[in-house]
Amino acid sequence: MNPASRLGKAIVPVAMLVLFVAIMVALAATPYTRIGMNEQNIEEKRVLLAKIRKNLIKQATLGQENERLAALSQEASYLLEGATTGIAGATLQKLVIELVRNHNGVASSFQILAPEKDHNLTRIAVSLTIRIGIDGLRNYLYDLETGMPLIFINNLTVRSPDNVRKTAGPDFLGPYDVTMTVSGFVVRGGNSGT
Repeated sequence: MNPASRLGKAIVPVAMLVLFVAIMVALAATPYTRIGMNEQNIEEKRVLLAKIRKNLIKQATLGQENERLAALSQEASYLLEGATTGIAGATLQKLVIELVRNHNGVASSFQILAPEKDHNLTRIAVSLTIRIGIDGLRNYLYDLETGMPLIFINNLTVRSPDNVRKTAGPDFLGPYDVTMTVSGFVVRGGNSGT
């Protein structure tokens, strides 16, 4: 037998042995590879679970906040109180005059305008003229726009009084004559105070 064929016969069993060892190593490493993949999958699921828990806590907090706001909205009506448009107009008049007084102003004229239908609501509007300083006017407008019930300013005109028009300088702070129309809403044909 020549040396090359002997070498060929010796290499075949060695190659088979190396192949067998490689297969055994691969089979032995497979569980560890799967464990590594499972650990990575578990870590991804933990991160996802942490996000879900945060969202659940946030939703619970939002639910409590919604309940609190719902309780507040039951206490404070967005609409004017009154079984009739006349009573609702008187309510609006009283509210507006009290706000003028609270901000050191004086109402000189006041007129409740004809009610207007607006879908399921009725708009009650009031036209008034007041005399008030600039700081009082700012605070008055803020209280009107942010208070309850909801009151809307439909138009507003601010003028210096007639007797100071010629002498008023650029830094004149009032009092000013303010003519405005404000409005609120009532449920058409029913009491809206609830």
